[in-house]
Amino acid sequence: MTLAASPVPHPTFGGKYAIIAASSSGATQVVAPVMGYAIVCVCYNYMANGTVNVKFQSYNAGTSTSTDISGLGYYAVNTGKVVPFSAVGWFKTNIGEALNINLSANVAVGGELVFCLM
Repeated sequence: MTLAASPVPHPTFGGKYAIIAASSSGATQVVAPVMGYAIVCVCYNYMANGTVNVKFQSYNAGTSTSTDISGLGYYAVNTGKVVPFSAVGWFKTNIGEALNINLSANVAVGGELVFCLM
């Protein structure tokens, strides 16, 4: 039996870059939705300026609903996360939805993210 190859995102084949810049409790858009595509995060990093919980979400503007697509991270002052490249991605949005970062407090969180559209 032969298995068909599945599409794998790769930054040399359409990798795109986004800046993570959030400072308000709740959701902040990192990548705008692209109709017909899911946003696949292949690597990212961020630092928190204070104590905060951080997660990524897929956001549907039509229904105003969010779906958690990453686990919740717990950070203290001047800590963060660096996630290396993954060819299969770390998380992805639902098709046609925005990628948001969600903070538990009004704390500045900044970083960078590399993504592909699938």
